[in-house]
Amino acid sequence: MSGHLPIVDILIAAKSDRDRAEWLSRVPLGVIKRDSLDIGDHLKTIGFVAGYDHFSALLAEIDATRTADGLPTHTVRMATEYTRLAMWGAVKKGEQMEVPKDGAA
Repeated sequence: MSGHLPIVDILIAAKSDRDRAEWLSRVPLGVIKRDSLDIGDHLKTIGFVAGYDHFSALLAEIDATRTADGLPTHTVRMATEYTRLAMWGAVKKGEQMEVPKDGAA
């Protein structure tokens, strides 16, 4: 047992950035807020920079002041969307990179 809630254990057990990006895209925002320290530490530790950036934008959106109609401001929404697109772009780019058969990078 890791000491984390099972939903966070799913992120920790993820084997690829694609799996991590899918988790970040689907997890309830309440989990992002509640477990922000564990999630942020894990994303930093494994080096998923684009995922950490998107996580940070989601956390900022959760904490941001909303407009009169209840939506995040345009600036906050743009930041969240930009980091989401950047995260998925990094995932796709990483999947397209070929690793030499001899293991050299």
